[in-house]
Amino acid sequence: MNRTVADDAARTAGRVVGPATAGRVAGLDLDHDSIEAAEHWLHDLVHRLGHPAGLIACTHLIYAPHPHVAVSISLLGEEGAPLTAHAGTGAPSSQTGEHLWPPEAQDNDGARLAAAEHEARSAGRAVHYPGVDLLTGSLTVAEVIERSAIEQVVMLGGADAAPETILHTLDYVRPMWKDGRLTLVTRPAPEESLAPFELKNSTPCCADH
Repeated sequence: MNRTVADDAARTAGRVVGPATAGRVAGLDLDHDSIEAAEHWLHDLVHRLGHPAGLIACTHLIYAPHPHVAVSISLLGEEGAPLTAHAGTGAPSSQTGEHLWPPEAQDNDGARLAAAEHEARSAGRAVHYPGVDLLTGSLTVAEVIERSAIEQVVMLGGADAAPETILHTLDYVRPMWKDGRLTLVTRPAPEESLAPFELKNSTPCCADH
């Protein structure tokens, strides 16, 4: 039997959600052909929402029916503008009634998989998250965790980075959901320091992230 994207979502979160909402998580699939395009769309969405303080927005690689990128969004806590349904359409909108995306963006397998992965905190690469704007320049690992929603900083191979280790953020920090925690994967940098493993404009659409 062929496994579908919806089957993957069920395995990831324990059930298939539909439309693509799970708790406070919404999955959206607008068939973006690259991570860069998906990030651009998310930047615009966050701006239209008024930069909610608790927003976490992620990209997700979808393989079927062709490789492309879906996104997921969630609000942590009670801060920030809520995502509400626009009467009569089911399309979430801003508080001004502006449609933020077409209803069909949530009514597909890719969107459901993105929502399920985000809800389960098993996958998803975070573009917007609490504290992301504070991660600039060079910081210690302890400062990265203190200033942002990032819960864990690991080196290639999976070992935890020491709290006092310097991380050169390169002003581009994209953690991912891994085993229930928002985790930043890093690579070695000069003088026993670290840098994010992912560099800006380095991740093609069909890379595993």
